[in-house]
Amino acid sequence: MSGGPTSLAEMIQTTQRGLYVTRFSALEMLDSKSLLCSGYTRDGLWLVENGQITKPVKNFRFTESPMFVFNQVEQ
Repeated sequence: MSGGPTSLAEMIQTTQRGLYVTRFSALEMLDSKSLLCSGYTRDGLWLVENGQITKPVKNFRFTESPMFVFNQVEQ
């Protein structure tokens, strides 16, 4: 999968409020039909507010299908 024309710095600058995840860990497939996965963020989860990385955020566990996540991507 290749990236688009927008750089990482440009994506951060255009984000009003969001999370910048640098790494995932312990990914596990829960359901192969829906691609439901579970895992943790690791070694870098940052809060982005008004186009700037403002502070670190505590890592968290997630359960989600990548198909739902990709459907929400804007850049």
